[in-house]
Amino acid sequence: WFSLAAKQGSTDAMVQLGNVLLQRVETEKRQFKNKDVRGKLKEALDWYEKAAAHDPPHPDALYNLGLLYYEGFHDSLEIDPARSFLLIKTAADVCNDPSALFFVGHIGLQGDEKIPKKIIPDDIKYAWNCVKSAADQGHIEAMTYIFKFLLEDRNAERVGVSEEEAEEFAVGYLEKAVQGGGAEAIHIKADMAFGVDNPKALRLYIEAGEAGSAEAWVSAGVMFYQGLGTEISYISAYRAYEQAAQLGSIEAWKNLASLYYNGHGVVKCVETADKIVNFLNEIDIDSATKNTA
Repeated sequence: WFSLAAKQGSTDAMVQLGNVLLQRVETEKRQFKNKDVRGKLKEALDWYEKAAAHDPPHPDALYNLGLLYYEGFHDSLEIDPARSFLLIKTAADVCNDPSALFFVGHIGLQGDEKIPKKIIPDDIKYAWNCVKSAADQGHIEAMTYIFKFLLEDRNAERVGVSEEEAEEFAVGYLEKAVQGGGAEAIHIKADMAFGVDNPKALRLYIEAGEAGSAEAWVSAGVMFYQGLGTEISYISAYRAYEQAAQLGSIEAWKNLASLYYNGHGVVKCVETADKIVNFLNEIDIDSATKNTA
């Protein structure tokens, strides 16, 4: 159906078809790392290109293309940061797309080593308005960023916001991000409660973890292990670290190794602990090799 509708000129179908093809290519690349998928990848890119060239352009096509050229695709697509930024900026300026607005605004405020400085608008007001527009459209990451930018990084003066206004303004966006289920925003709220109301902090860390924050699960594990805001529970600490590890937290893996060494919350097993440590050492070696290369 997507193919037929795309051929008939539906830009929504073009984007959906590009998404489906890209997912298939991603699956093949994961299963067969050395497989040449450039032909199939080009087919997906072509559909995005057609939707992006349409009048009006499709915002998702512009944004998806931009991300692909920003990140690359395994060994099958070279990054092109300049093209990436211009594609996403078009999605922001022409389509008012919230994800694109945040991408462009964030880079305008923070900079980006990948993007050539000469193509980034040297206009703080423009960048700030992009981020605010994204937040006002419900972009959770943009809402959270505003809180951090104004209060944690103390940038209010930079964008013409008084210190008196900054706190109310920033906290308001943070609350909206929390209500929207933003993991980072909930984690920030948990950090704010820690040491003041530890039971509340623990509840929020768990909530942030369930929303996808590995770091929050680690914090919850520490609280369970040390009995902060709750009774000491090595089993609960183990479960929290396990959740964080599944989300990719190296710190959680280290803590799991310690639990196995000491038999806390799990049957003591030095062999399992050693396997985890060896696994972590291999990751460090791989990382060091890549950095050296």
